[in-house]
Amino acid sequence: MHLHMTEEEREFRELYGKMRKEYGLWMHLHSSIYEWEDDIIEIWRMEDGKNKEAVCRVKEKDIEDCYKKAIIDLKHYDLRKRMAKAPV
Repeated sequence: MHLHMTEEEREFRELYGKMRKEYGLWMHLHSSIYEWEDDIIEIWRMEDGKNKEAVCRVKEKDIEDCYKKAIIDLKHYDLRKRMAKAPV
């Protein structure tokens, strides 16, 4: 991990780290050095070693834009899961 994280990267990593443990998430992140190639963040909920549910799939030209959109997706996923657990 590099020492100079942006605010978006820091927020993404903190949120993902917390949710990874709670929901059993797995992440694939690809940040390319080539301008013509998109950066990608994919997050899945795993069960029995298999992908069970897509949580987030973000593909952008800039990794910072990926972090911003992935943060929104993670927050929505967390809210959906908490609402499903809430007593009626």
